[in-house]
Amino acid sequence: MEGLAVPQVKDKYSELFTEWSEHPERVRLPGGETLDDVQRRSMLVVEKLIREQEGAVALVTHRVVIKCWSALCWDSTTLISGTSWWTPVV
Repeated sequence: MEGLAVPQVKDKYSELFTEWSEHPERVRLPGGETLDDVQRRSMLVVEKLIREQEGAVALVTHRVVIKCWSALCWDSTTLISGTSWWTPVV
């Protein structure tokens, strides 16, 4: 899917695209992680930085990681589906 435009993804992987749009927390992209996996893995990095770094730190990441972190900020252990903040950009 990498390198494909959204219309190409919708056409070639229509079932997966629909599931991702409606219930992203259920999807494991081919060769990839679930969003819960992304959330756990990325938070391990943040926790390590907090323990080991002194001073200010800038984190630069992808939109999907920020959305996973947002779910944690809302005290959610699983990702929230069906909300406008998660809707993929089309």
